[in-house]
Amino acid sequence: MARSEEPFSVSCTIKFYQSKVYLKMSNFSSLYQKLQKQFSAGDAGTDSTLSLLKIELAKASYLSGSNMLSAEQLAAARDILEIGALWSIRCNEMTSFERYITQLHTFYCDYSAKLPKSPRQNMMTGLQLMNLIAQNRIAEFHLALESIDPMLFESDPNIRHPVELEKALMEGSYNKVLNTRDQVPAPEFGYFMNILVTTIQNEIASCCEKAYRSLPIQQIATMLFFNKGDDILAFASQRSWTVNADHTVVFRPKVASDASSACALPTHRILGQAMDYAKELERIV
Repeated sequence: MARSEEPFSVSCTIKFYQSKVYLKMSNFSSLYQKLQKQFSAGDAGTDSTLSLLKIELAKASYLSGSNMLSAEQLAAARDILEIGALWSIRCNEMTSFERYITQLHTFYCDYSAKLPKSPRQNMMTGLQLMNLIAQNRIAEFHLALESIDPMLFESDPNIRHPVELEKALMEGSYNKVLNTRDQVPAPEFGYFMNILVTTIQNEIASCCEKAYRSLPIQQIATMLFFNKGDDILAFASQRSWTVNADHTVVFRPKVASDASSACALPTHRILGQAMDYAKELERIV
């Protein structure tokens, strides 16, 4: 008797669970529609609605990989996470953006057989690649490329843009990088381009500080791709550079002669050792 009642008990449990999910869906659906409208309008209330929806996602087990959820429900959850990632960029919250991208990875990979491909998937992938480049996380960038269809490197602008940027950076062609600043496939890419340009400028500035004591300010502005005089002056102030009256930028104070002699390389001793090594090599050969 107990065995015959077991299927009925399991069936009741499933129906009860489904009814709970349905009740939660009513509140979820209204919040979801509200989020879509707010995000499209750029409403500041998007942030609070996102917070409420993330709670609803957790309550309904949308992020736990439950088999009870339909493809439609999973697609809605994926869309919310994508909106969250894009909104994080607009709010300059990179930690939040990376968290959304990590959660989206499950939907893009684990649910790929159950869900149709998201229209935003390539865009999200491209933005993550841009994030890695902007932070100079090149090893992670190449690791991420391993999971992307190579055909997309040329066919999809969202993927092609960061791939071409990385190539230009490896070549040292900073002009190519700066020339593409206004050729981004979506406005969200511009945020990472600004970070990347700042990173490039700081790298060039560090090299200048090591190679020169001073340079004309106009030459520095050209090297750092500044078009306005106020921009180079603000940058010089951030780097604690001194701008003289003759429009010369001094990178660092002059080192005292005794200090420089103390730090000088023992060239004669090094040259003598090199000659000894050469003689030993001749004997061996």
